[in-house]
Amino acid sequence: MGAFKRSKNPSLLGAREKPLAKLVDIFCVFKIISNNRVGGDFIQSTNNKVFFFWKIGKYAYENQNNYDNIIEKLSVFCSYQFGDSRLYSRENIHMMRRFYLSFPVFYKKLMSFSWEQFKLLLMISDKKERYFYFYLSLLFKSNYQGTLEFILNDYYMRIW
Repeated sequence: MGAFKRSKNPSLLGAREKPLAKLVDIFCVFKIISNNRVGGDFIQSTNNKVFFFWKIGKYAYENQNNYDNIIEKLSVFCSYQFGDSRLYSRENIHMMRRFYLSFPVFYKKLMSFSWEQFKLLLMISDKKERYFYFYLSLLFKSNYQGTLEFILNDYYMRIW
């Protein structure tokens, strides 16, 4: 039995089919961006990875009421489709969902960060502090190490 169960009864397809179609859309976005090459080069590209993870987070958030255990099911589906079970663990799917909730509009500046930088920023619970480090890192064009240094040196508390 697959991670997602669809009803054979046509009268029951209505609400259940739409979220599954969106998941297929995620797979299509993945294939289009990667020029129909699944895996490898696509996931290595920071820009594509960040956009793709944002899409997965969006899907998880928008369909949390349509499926029981959506995070678990997405983890299984993505691990099967894209082959890296560590990258699509439940914890990472939760992080992708938080990423979408923190940045509900995807814009070009987000693509200048690596997924590791976002994971670092998402560990900060205070929204203002998270955005402060985001914009500080953006201003100084910091990599992961630079962002980590800003956070460890507690620049937010020094200024406020």
